[in-house]
Amino acid sequence: MKLVIFDIDGTLIESTAVDDACFLRAAEEVLGVRSPDADWANYPHCSDTGLVSELLRRYVGREARAEDVERFRQRFRALLEDAVRTQPSLFSPIPGIHELLERLAEREDIAVAVATGGFEVTARAKLDWACLPLQAHPAAFSEDGPSRESIVTAAVRRAGEAHGRTDFDRIISIGDGVWDVRTAASLGVGFVGRASADDADRLRREGAEMVISDYLDEPELLRTILAAATPDTRA
Repeated sequence: MKLVIFDIDGTLIESTAVDDACFLRAAEEVLGVRSPDADWANYPHCSDTGLVSELLRRYVGREARAEDVERFRQRFRALLEDAVRTQPSLFSPIPGIHELLERLAEREDIAVAVATGGFEVTARAKLDWACLPLQAHPAAFSEDGPSRESIVTAAVRRAGEAHGRTDFDRIISIGDGVWDVRTAASLGVGFVGRASADDADRLRREGAEMVISDYLDEPELLRTILAAATPDTRA
């Protein structure tokens, strides 16, 4: 059995812009951080928990407390909910993803999981808003550890438990950020990038051999996913 792991923002849902805008507004309102570096690739851990901690450390000069993270999570969720009420199309699924997920569900030799740097409550809300049938699948979130490696490792473990396996014949990660490329290389799993034309070159420079713009050609895409190269690097 092979395991395919999807990120959410920018990978399943075209929500990166609104997610970033709401995150930065919450950072200003809750943390008192205005106009920080918004290139998340420049932070040690690209997860909501990791970013909140680093923003406080870098711009406020103190360590994050549990109440800081909880207040941020609540405000961030409220801002996202305001955005979806105002403009639901901000959380549109990437074209073709519904059909690809249906095709993957038909395969007994393929398992699907979700691994995102987002908080669980906001990540699950986005899946609902985009009407993606992934709530019952194994998943891991920012609460599983600030590092992307910790999050993906948790998703793999839960997928193994769900399918009664201790390992998989192959693991393929699908993501849109340079941190996703780096994580796949660090863990020694295959990688397929999903990006628009403007961001595809950045993923390739980071080492992604395969980058797609959408999921419209499901048969060809399925072959591409299963043929995704596995890095030589091993965690």
